[in-house]
Amino acid sequence: MNLQKPLFFLILISFFCTNARYVHSDQFTYFDEKGKLITLEAKLLGENKKIFALEKEDGKIELVPQLFVQKRVISEGPEAITSEQMVELLNQQFDPEFLKTHIEEPFIIGLVLDQNSGAPKKKRMTTFLKQCGRFMKNIEKMFNRFAKKVDIELTPSRFPLVLLIFEKDEDFNQYAIQGRKSRGLAAGNISGFYSSKTNYLAIRLSECFSFEVPLHEAIHQQVYNRGVFNRLSPVPSWFNEGIATGFEGDGEKISGGPTRIHSFYSYLSQTAKKINWNDVIVSDNPFHGDVLAGDAYTHAWSLHWLLLTKYKKEYKKYINLLATKETLKKDSGTKRKEEFESVFGKNIATLQGEFTPHLIKIAKKQKFKGKNNTPGVTVVKSHLGEVLMHAVSRVDRGGQMFVKGKLRNISPLRPMSFVVYVTTNSGAFARWYVPKLRPKKVQILKVLHVNETLPNSRGGPSQSFRIFVESTPADSVKAKNWTEGKFILPVNQLKR
Repeated sequence: MNLQKPLFFLILISFFCTNARYVHSDQFTYFDEKGKLITLEAKLLGENKKIFALEKEDGKIELVPQLFVQKRVISEGPEAITSEQMVELLNQQFDPEFLKTHIEEPFIIGLVLDQNSGAPKKKRMTTFLKQCGRFMKNIEKMFNRFAKKVDIELTPSRFPLVLLIFEKDEDFNQYAIQGRKSRGLAAGNISGFYSSKTNYLAIRLSECFSFEVPLHEAIHQQVYNRGVFNRLSPVPSWFNEGIATGFEGDGEKISGGPTRIHSFYSYLSQTAKKINWNDVIVSDNPFHGDVLAGDAYTHAWSLHWLLLTKYKKEYKKYINLLATKETLKKDSGTKRKEEFESVFGKNIATLQGEFTPHLIKIAKKQKFKGKNNTPGVTVVKSHLGEVLMHAVSRVDRGGQMFVKGKLRNISPLRPMSFVVYVTTNSGAFARWYVPKLRPKKVQILKVLHVNETLPNSRGGPSQSFRIFVESTPADSVKAKNWTEGKFILPVNQLKR
């Protein structure tokens, strides 16, 4: 197949890209990856030497190689679709039998149900979807207040804003793999994400108990749909994550905003030593790996908070600079550092040295108490279960470990069956089975001696432990098998 453009079209495209890049919505004719000829009416958001970024009527961005474009004609362009039309598109993307939607303008909440189980009670689903809609509206209000406080001009969203909630972790993992092909974090380690390409926000149902992850990702969605920054532009990840981590929530309540001290990240800021502020300013790489991401997010909050609370004029100037970044353009690490230090008038190391003294000073003004950390206690949210576990390693019994805790069903939709495992660094494990736990109810996990052994384990004393949760709807075939004692030991998961 000959994909070379005629010289006429090369000249035509070059002319329009230079002189009408952000004015017109055009009609593009191009070959897709399978060689099929496509005609698309879209807005040209930006380009680099090889790619056009085309914004479609539903807000998704199509990345098209310039060599594949056969024709471009200026047209009036597509109007953004309505919320009802967006729901129709979602029903084409997901099985409508297992997709429940709710419209709370400009938001659309899409709940993707577990296809291996029957439908939850309609009243529970309706209540939950409305709760999510109210939460998204609260985020919008809080973001509006923040923008007004720091003098950021906002515009209404052009497109309906989609929040997808996956009941089943495996369904979310599969969707995350497809939606994050070029990003480094493993799908199993992601609680939720906003995609600049699809413009969708996707999360696990288990994250809707505290709403911390939906809050964080929804701030990204606000930033890129309210006229603050251009999508797919080289805005540094530390700023993206810094502004999002500034909003802290507890259930449906959103407390304060980015000027407030964050109870979690302020605690971690004193121990995040694997990387420093210079690392996250010059490169986004630390945010894309499982090893360094924790420290990277901590530094993002710390850096953003310091600049916002101590350098307000420079902060506004820096936002205005980032707003000029164009779609699909790239900035070198050197340029990022030079721009940053030029705006704030200090080198990065000096600013990082100012953080802890400023934190102590503001903590007194805000009467901030900090985070309580109890040794030997771990909280895990996984597979619609929230587990609080307390462990004691008995020195007088050769390092044998004893554990106890609480399990909460954080599914708002249906009763669940749970199997909770605790495994130690020596390869010992213990297991609880809870046959049926109603939504939001708590089950006490009685004291167990962690004395069963995983295959090919080294044995010996236990100094550390981890928690693994399995769950299934209480009326499922898997739950029936568990009731009959048919457990399959998840060895690969427990050994990770």
